[in-house]
Amino acid sequence: MRKVEIVKPREVQIKPFVLEAFIEYKNAVYPQEGISKKTLKELAERLGLMYSKEALDLAQKLLEVYIKEKR
Repeated sequence: MRKVEIVKPREVQIKPFVLEAFIEYKNAVYPQEGISKKTLKELAERLGLMYSKEALDLAQKLLEVYIKEKR
């Protein structure tokens, strides 16, 4: 048998139902397309990092696999 708690009407809080609070936006966090080498190059330059063509290739492949797994 379950216990029931009786409350007065003024003790009840009424809040609007917000549907977005229950929805996960996985597609908004991870882009649908892959990451371009140009984007990686611009990011590295903005952060002041040294990079080579091989490093950009590796980073691009790793990020594409990571994004596919997260979808």
